[in-house]
This record gives sequence, C-alpha cells and structure tokens, in this order.
Amino acid sequence: MAVPVNCLVIGIDYGTTYTGAAFRDVTFDADGNVLDREIEIVREWPGIGVNIADDDKVPSQISYDIGANSERQWGFDISADTARLELTKLQLEDQNKVDELKKVLEAVKALETLDISKIECHNGLAVTYSKDPEAVVADYLTKIREHLVGYLKRQYDPAYVALTPIDLVVTVPVKWSEGAKERTLRAFRQAGFDKENLDFARLRQTILMSEPEAAALAVVRDFDGENVFRAGDCFVVCDCGGGTVDLISYRIKEVRPLVLQEVGYATGGNYGASHLDTAFQVWLQGKIGSENYAKLITTSAESAIGAHNTISKDMQQLMTAFEHVKRQFDGTRGVRVIALPRILEDIPEDRSNGILDGEIRITDKDLALIFNPIVGQILDLVARQINQVQMARYSVKDIILSGGFGESPYLQEQIMEYAYHRRIEPRVAKDPWLSVVRGAVQKGLEQNSRPKTLRQSLCHYGVSTSQPFTSFRHKEQDAYYDPFDGEKKARRQTTWLIRKGDTLPSGPKKVSMDICRKFGPDEERVFRTTIIRYSDEYAPQSRDEIHSGGARSDVISYDLSNVVGNFTQVRGGARGTPYLSAKMQLELELFENNTYQVTVLFNKQKIAESKLYK
Repeated sequence: MAVPVNCLVIGIDYGTTYTGAAFRDVTFDADGNVLDREIEIVREWPGIGVNIADDDKVPSQISYDIGANSERQWGFDISADTARLELTKLQLEDQNKVDELKKVLEAVKALETLDISKIECHNGLAVTYSKDPEAVVADYLTKIREHLVGYLKRQYDPAYVALTPIDLVVTVPVKWSEGAKERTLRAFRQAGFDKENLDFARLRQTILMSEPEAAALAVVRDFDGENVFRAGDCFVVCDCGGGTVDLISYRIKEVRPLVLQEVGYATGGNYGASHLDTAFQVWLQGKIGSENYAKLITTSAESAIGAHNTISKDMQQLMTAFEHVKRQFDGTRGVRVIALPRILEDIPEDRSNGILDGEIRITDKDLALIFNPIVGQILDLVARQINQVQMARYSVKDIILSGGFGESPYLQEQIMEYAYHRRIEPRVAKDPWLSVVRGAVQKGLEQNSRPKTLRQSLCHYGVSTSQPFTSFRHKEQDAYYDPFDGEKKARRQTTWLIRKGDTLPSGPKKVSMDICRKFGPDEERVFRTTIIRYSDEYAPQSRDEIHSGGARSDVISYDLSNVVGNFTQVRGGARGTPYLSAKMQLELELFENNTYQVTVLFNKQKIAESKLYK
C-alpha cells in the first residue's frame, strides 16, 4: 500500500550574500504516525568547481551581461569579466536618503564614460540596470526556483513533486518593516513561487518567519536529547548573517512538545559579514592610495545608472581572496598575503604599507581593526538582549551563535569571552551557516496540517502625493517648484501602499506613510488627501495614467487649526517669508471584507478618521 503524503515543506533563506534552500516531505507510516527523516539541503548549484568546497548555499549575485563562456550569470556561475549585482536584498528595505544620494552621485560619475550606442535603452535608461531592486531579486529567485525544482525532481519522481501539496517558508531579518516583508513576498511571487506557476500549482501556504526564530528552532532541535535545555531555561539567539545580525531571546515553557516563549523583543542591525568587506575596502584604499583604488571600482554607466550595488572583476578578485582571510582569522598573530589584480601591476613597492611583489600584506592587527567595530556592535546587541531578559526577572543560561558569520573563529572567541565573564554558557549551532534554512523547514513541519487561509488584495491602494522630482521616475510635464521650499517636485503622483495580489494576513492589514503639509503663519490649515483604489493589473505612478474605469477616489479632510503641538518653523522660504511645516502619519487599514478606513495622526494623536469606505 502506498504511503499517504501530507505535504512537501520547502524552506528558503534568501540571504544578503548567500542563499540556501532545504526541504522535507511529510509522510506517514501504516499507523498514521509521521515518519522522522532528516531535513535535506539543496546542493549541486550551477558553476560549482574544484575550487569551491562548500555548495550548501549559493552566492546571492546576478549579472545581466552575457557570459563569455556561456555562464548562467547567477550564483557561482558568473563570468569573471562582467559586473555583478550584489547585496540587493538590503535594498528591499526602505532606503536611507543619504545612501540613495550616494547611489545617484555614483551614477552621475559613471555617465562620464557612457557609450550610449552600446546600451539597450528603455526611456533613456539601460534596460537591465534600470530595474528596481524588487525586480532584480525576483530575477535571482527565479533562478533559485528553477534549480530547486530540478533538484527535487532528481530526488523524487517528477509526478510526485507535481502532485504533492507544498508549504513554503521564507525567512526575513527580524527588524524589517512591513513594506520590506511585502516586497519580499512580492518578489517570490514574481519569481514563480505562486500557484499560477505550474511547478507550484499545489502551493498551500507561504509562511514568513524571522531569521533568529528559525535559527532558534534549529538549534533547540540540534541539542535535543543532550539535556542542554530544560523547562524554564532562557537563552539568547544571535544570528549573524552576511548583511544583518538578528537577536531574539526565548524561555522554554515545555520541552516536549517544544513550546518557546519570546522574552522581550527582537533586535538587530546591519552588522553582518558583508560590512567587514566594506571595512576591508576602506583599509585597502588607505594602503594603496585613492588613485590606485579608483582603478578597482571603475563602474560602467550601464551598471551605475540603476543605483544598484555592483562589483568589478578586479575588486571581485580581491574580495574573493579576503573572503578566505576573514573566514580563517582567529585573532592570532600572523601575516596574510593577498595578490593584487593585474590592473595594479605597476603599483610601486611600499614596505611601510605592506606592498611587495604585486601583493599586499594584511596583519593580525589590521584584521582586528577591521573586525572590532562590527564585533563591538554585535556584543552591544547581545548585552541589550540580556538586559531585557533580566528586566523580565529571568536569567540567561545560554548564548547561541548561528548564521554564516557565526562560523567566524574570531567572533566565536569574542562571544565566548563575553559570556564566560557573565557566567553564561556560549554555544555555537552545530551547523551555523544552515541553521536558518533548517529552522525554516522545521517551522513548516510544526504547522498544523490544515493550511492557513491566505487572501490576496483585489486592488491597489495608494495615496495621491507630490514627490521630489527625479528624471529616473518622473516626467517633466509633471514638474513644478514648491512655493515654500523652492524644491523641484512632481505633482499628481501616487504612493502605492498595498498592491493588487499582495498577500494579506488573517484579520485587518494596516499600512502607513509619512505626509507633510506646509503653510504660512496666517494661511488656512484645512487640508484634503486623496486615497486611490485601483483594480487594473498595473498600477502607474502618475495619476494621469490611471484609467478612470478601474479607479475610485476617496478623500479625507483634516484641520490643523486647533491641533495641540508645535509645527516646524522655517524662517526663510522660497518666497522670502517664513512658513510652518506639519509632519503627520497617514494610516490605511484594510479589512477582510475589502472595506478600508483612513486615519491621520499628528504627534501620535488622531486628528482625523474617515468613514468606512466600501
């Protein structure tokens, strides 16, 4: 008799620097008991060669250039002569305005070498590199899906894969905003992790979970049977990845079945291993000089114009060498040697900076200077977690290190020293690099066999706004100059808060955005904001491109005349007279019956609430 099948659980850890995938099928014995099997890791990634010892994960990189030798141009299999996009995951989160400005300046600088005849254009931009981060991530995840499905069909009968219900678990940084989480889910859907794709036609549910929560599940299971954890124990999980470091604390309420109680709140920051790469590049520039360093980061207009993180082949050579150095660094004395790329073959010898015979020396002191600021930030996050547990009147028994950066001997040594001084047991996950993806599958296994009911937004929901003008996004016909601050703006634009097809949780979905109103000291302070509900598939940015047949507009009014609180006073405006600025927050709450309500807040106080729009 055939063994009945419940589902196939797939976990994906889309990381800043590397991506991992794992799976396990849930089947039963003759008595209806779930058969216990090991979680399987997806391997055999394209481009794996003799120089790559670890194929448990694949680099989170993609190139849109044509490979010189028919390379697939993603992951390991990218031609050495082409620019590659990296760290794109971090761009799914709302961007810091200073970082955005730096990207624009890089693009302007790259235009000096622009050969327009060699670029396929769309509205004057290079087609591939003008994609937004969500589209780039979706392209990369498409490659992941294709390899994953092929791998599964080699492990199982293809008919089995096609007919088995699938539960998908996706991990994200703990500090990500709701907007970043939704952009992640949207990228997965665009990549074919969706019922509309034949490979995932049997998809039952997509579960989003935080990376440290996934790591905690894997770690507790790793030590199961060793009497490491007992009911009442508290532990801190420190998940150190390529881009972010996430921490969360748990108290074990029950061991069997495992019941974890979160203590305090999760914390995290951008202190992952990729920031060591940035620190190394700063160190390198100081050693070889700005003129030589500029040769390593020469960026083509095609890549820079899209404001993505790209890396040249010469810098890639150096970063690959540094990758080996940083993975082995344990704080002990010694000198490591890194070969400089051929583009720097004419660099003169400089013993004081460690440059000899076309190589550069990096000492243990240099590496400590690179590591210590990042490690210090991580230890500070650990201290905050311990403090939270203590404020809840518990004590931390263990600190558990996981994640790819968690394999660093130097970081492990610093965590151990920190823990021992506080009489806390430091532990390293049994396979730190795979803790998150294994925990993701574990989460899927522990879900109720009855799938959760998910719903999707039937419309786009947005707010009519004016936006700072940029030629990359706006049309000149929409431009005007703000009469108060004098800045060039684009009128009648739409900021979309929820998009058609977005996954919505059970219950209401609340989203928000910041809005600002300016007015003279003696001017009227009553304002109106337009909310747009749009049912067409594509949601344009300009209101003039919205088809009236698929759109509905609702208006919320609010009066600032009697609002308690101080407005920002600006003494010199474009008109030469002072004006006031009120920064507020607009919240939109979408209910399960597809009605919605809008609220405006000033200083966290409600100043207006709309009726229930149907």
